[in-house]
Amino acid sequence: MYLMIKRVLFWVSLTLLIFGCTDKENQIGITQSELHPIAGQINSLTDEFSFRDEVSVNGENYKLLVSNTQEIESQALVSFAYLPDKVEYINNATLTLYSDLKPYGEMEFKLMRLEQDYLESQANWDQASEGVVWEDSLKFISDTPSVTYIDTIATTIDSLVFDLSEEEILTWTQNDLSLLSFIIYTESDNYIEIYSSEHSRNPTLKFNYKLISDASELEDREYDRSAFKDTYIVNDKEGADQTWANTLEISNMLPIKTYFKFDVDPTDLVNQEGQELTDFQKDHLTVNNAYVRFYINKAESSFFGATRAISLTPYRVKIDVTEAAIIDNDNLEYLINTGTSVATIVADPDSTQYIDVKITPILQGIISGEKENYGIVLRSTNQSRNFDSIKLYGKDEADENLRPKVKFVYTLPMED
Repeated sequence: MYLMIKRVLFWVSLTLLIFGCTDKENQIGITQSELHPIAGQINSLTDEFSFRDEVSVNGENYKLLVSNTQEIESQALVSFAYLPDKVEYINNATLTLYSDLKPYGEMEFKLMRLEQDYLESQANWDQASEGVVWEDSLKFISDTPSVTYIDTIATTIDSLVFDLSEEEILTWTQNDLSLLSFIIYTESDNYIEIYSSEHSRNPTLKFNYKLISDASELEDREYDRSAFKDTYIVNDKEGADQTWANTLEISNMLPIKTYFKFDVDPTDLVNQEGQELTDFQKDHLTVNNAYVRFYINKAESSFFGATRAISLTPYRVKIDVTEAAIIDNDNLEYLINTGTSVATIVADPDSTQYIDVKITPILQGIISGEKENYGIVLRSTNQSRNFDSIKLYGKDEADENLRPKVKFVYTLPMED
C-alpha cells in the first residue's frame, strides 16, 4: 500500500511540474517562439561561367552513342556470349537495337566484327583496356549490310534491325571466340542513342542453327540472347579546354559544367525582430533548407519530346576562382546530404519553368565559417550519357524575375 501511494505522489508531482513550466521562459531567457525558422533570400549571383569537361564512359551507361558530327565521333561496342559449338548451319541471323531518340533526317548505320576483347570500364578511342591498344587488324574485319534509317525526333521506342550474313556468323563461331562482338558506327553527319544492356530494351542477337550432332533432328535450335556486355568509344574532336564567361549551360554530351558564386551579406541574416545577428548566432545557426532557383531558357535548351527530366548535382569548389577556367574534379567536393535536384521540362514555350538546386549543407558550411565560399559547380547527373543540354537564365538577364535567386530558411541557436 505504501509503495502504491509513493508511485501516485511521484506521477502527480511530475504532472504539476510539466504544467507549471508550460509557456514560461526557459532558463536561458529564450522562449520557443524565438526559435521559429526565418526565411532569407539572395537576389543575385556575383559570378558565372561554363566550361567543357572530358567525356567519361564507364561501361554502365544505359545508352550507347553512335555519332559522326563535327564535335565527336562515337562507336558502340556490343558483345554476345554462350555461343553454340560445332554448328552445321545458321539461318535468319539478326541483330536488333532499340532507341527512343530518332535522328534528324537520314542516317546510315554500318556494322563490323570485333575479335579483340575489351573492358567496358576502360575502353576508349585509343585503347581496348588500360595499357592495351586496339589492334587494327582485329578491330575492323569485314563489312555487313548497312541499315539506313529515316525519321524525325520522337519519343516512342523504335528498333534498328541488321540482317546478318549467316555464312559469316558460322565462320565466326568456328574461331573459338568466347564472344561475338560488333561495332556499330556511322559515316552520316548525325547521331543516335541506342539502349544498352543495362536497359530492358537491350541489344538482341537471334538466329536459328543446327549442330553437327543434330543430323537426325527435324527442328532447328534457336539462339536468342541479350547483350552480354557493351560500351561506346568516343573521339572528341574539339577537346575539353573551353570556357564561356557569363553563361549558365549544362550539357551531357559533349559534357559542359557550369560555375556560379554568390556572396552572403551579413545583413541578409537577421533575427525575428529584423536585427543583424551576433557572431555567435551566425556561427551556430542551423540552415534548415537552402536552394538556388534557376529559370530555364527553353528556347536554347535541347530537350526532345513533349517532356524531359533534367537531373543536376551541385559540388562545392575548393579553390579560389578568379576567371572563367577549367575546374578539375579534384577541386570539387560532393556533399552527400545535398543530393541531386530533378525537374521535368515541359515543351510549352509560354510556360515559365525553373529548377531548385538544393545546396543546404554547402550554405551551412559557408555561413558557419567551416567552408570557404569559392563557389559551386553544377553538372548533369547524366553527363556523357546522352545529347541533352540546358541553358539557364543568368545574373544579367533583362527580366529580373528570371535571374537566379538563393532561397534559404534558418533557425537561430539558443544562447546564454
